[in-house]
Amino acid sequence: EYRYPNSTGTEVEWHKYADSSKEPGDTSPFETTPFSKERSEYVEFRSCDRAGNCSDISKSMIKIDRTAPTCTVTRSVAAPNGLNDWYTVNVTLSISTTDPDGEGDRFVNSPVSYGLNSSNSATYDNISSKTQTDTKGVTWYGFVKDAAGNTGTCNSGSFKVDATKPINIVSNPYENIWTNKDYKIKITFNEPTSGIDYVEYRYPNSTSTENVWQKYAKSSKNPGDTTAFETTTFSKERSEYVEFRSCDKAGNCSDASQSMVKIDKTAPTCTVSKNLSTPNGNNGWYKSSVTLSINTTNVNGSGDRAVASPINYGLNGSNSPV
Repeated sequence: EYRYPNSTGTEVEWHKYADSSKEPGDTSPFETTPFSKERSEYVEFRSCDRAGNCSDISKSMIKIDRTAPTCTVTRSVAAPNGLNDWYTVNVTLSISTTDPDGEGDRFVNSPVSYGLNSSNSATYDNISSKTQTDTKGVTWYGFVKDAAGNTGTCNSGSFKVDATKPINIVSNPYENIWTNKDYKIKITFNEPTSGIDYVEYRYPNSTSTENVWQKYAKSSKNPGDTTAFETTTFSKERSEYVEFRSCDKAGNCSDASQSMVKIDKTAPTCTVSKNLSTPNGNNGWYKSSVTLSINTTNVNGSGDRAVASPINYGLNGSNSPV
């Protein structure tokens, strides 16, 4: 017979097992009816012989939990805060667990273990939160199991993170050097995650609309593309800084990179004068030494940002620059 000594119902009373009798000397085991009800408590057994003697009480702990725990994975920022469904901040993943009650009057909850993983591979390290940095797309998985072996899973859903602003490298063939040529500037990037959405430029010291950021057409780049973007042609006369920045598809913009553009297309002029305006001898000859002087002008060009670059000059008795 059996009973549950710590129960509050009829289970505290002794109950006989049917068909549990044994002939003298029979050492084959008696097998109880199945234990299936959820519980965590001692059951006691005793056997009584046909003479009326009953054994000492034996007890055994029964722990049955058939109800699976559940879990939920949440993100520290519920919805993407950048463009095109990107997060522009690192995302912390957290797992929370529940251990529902089972059915029946003696239900119990066995202890649970849990874990988080960025791959669908069960782990139970009981670490409740982890942080995701830049990724082109990931799903975090949560795992929970109780001591009885019931398991549950959950996940964060797919999301992508680009919390790093692009880096620009500017290559100007005439950096801070005067030229009268049209030329282009090349810009290379370090943007491995979401890719470059556009490149833009401005002249920060301009007093016109040029001090407002202007986007270059067809300046986007795929993630990890390190080929240079070539600007439109610089042809307008000026001597000032141009700034560039690139913005990725998540909405992060690089720091502004500066480059000095110096273009002067307007030629200077000069005149040569003599200290004696006309010959003072016969037949068009000077009969005294003549001093030659050069005078220069360096006019601005015609544009609104026109400048005059520094000049050099010289005098020579042959048609050869000096």
